[in-house]
Amino acid sequence: MAKQNCTGREKSAAIRQRLIATAEVLGRGAQLPSVRHLCRSLGVSVATLDKVLGQLEQEGVLLCRHGSGVFVAEDFGRVHVALIYDEAAFHSSGSPFPRLLVEETRKRAALLDERFSILLEYARDQKGASSCCSDDLKRAVRNNRWNGALLVGCQNKALLEYLHEHDVATVEFGDLLESPFQVTLDYKDLLIQGLSYLASKGIQNPWLLLPFADNSNRNSALKSACREIFLEHTKSQFAHIHCPPRDACDLRADTEQFFLKAFAEGKKPEALLSLDDAMTVGAWRALDACGHNIPVVSHSNEGSPILAVLERRITRLEFSIEEMIAGMFELLERQLGNAKTPGETRSIQSKLFEATAHRLPVFPKTYETSI
Repeated sequence: MAKQNCTGREKSAAIRQRLIATAEVLGRGAQLPSVRHLCRSLGVSVATLDKVLGQLEQEGVLLCRHGSGVFVAEDFGRVHVALIYDEAAFHSSGSPFPRLLVEETRKRAALLDERFSILLEYARDQKGASSCCSDDLKRAVRNNRWNGALLVGCQNKALLEYLHEHDVATVEFGDLLESPFQVTLDYKDLLIQGLSYLASKGIQNPWLLLPFADNSNRNSALKSACREIFLEHTKSQFAHIHCPPRDACDLRADTEQFFLKAFAEGKKPEALLSLDDAMTVGAWRALDACGHNIPVVSHSNEGSPILAVLERRITRLEFSIEEMIAGMFELLERQLGNAKTPGETRSIQSKLFEATAHRLPVFPKTYETSI
């Protein structure tokens, strides 16, 4: 009995390989010969063929249409890449970064003729959670047969482990999960560029805005590293550094209130260096309200409208989301081409664009960026 089962499995495997080879020759969307013709040419029963066809349909190779026939699936042979973004960050952030991220990922996938999905996932560990990730994500992994996933804003290591267990190649933006393959924004280079530029203008002790709340080891480490660089370059024993509180959900409002309070106490910075464009907007609202005109250097995402109204007044350190996504896809393709390829981290540096205007623009109070 065991021998017959083994022979049956071998026969099904041989049929499967022949049907896959036929699909490769015919191409996506093409119709295969009739079931009767396939049974005759393959020398199998209808029941055996139906079983193999069902398996290939589940795997995304074929599409069986009742009454019409068997077709090569439209996505056959196409790499399926998913973008997994922290849902809480996607909806709560005032930054257009999530929208720009989705647009660039979709464009890159289309350029490579790859299927693209986006999934919003509660990517942080939650108290009382019964599983490592949502049922939606598990269903997507099972049904969509993902080849790779780009992780942005995810802080749940169990999610990363789940994807790896299901042979899904991953690339992370940032290093929250300490994934073997990462693309990161070089915050240290960003800070040094900004400080060097201000020093060239004779400004030695600007105020610094950092978007790192003490809610993770990574943020705490970045905050400490940036503080050390700041103190070394400014030669100051006292650093004016503002970071959002742990529970801050609106960086613009938090930063605006911080500066309004500082101005009310008679404090005023010589210049401002911000590593987050949303925090820059909050600072400018306060500066505009109090009539202060100081040099500002700010991080900005290339193509983002969030600082558009101020781009002639603010010196920008622009980060290319296109370069970030291109790097993530390159690392993903390396893994798909060779599962044993060693891990790699790529750092994306910013480019400085100097402000040209000298007049302080009026910042619109009602300005908001929608995602």
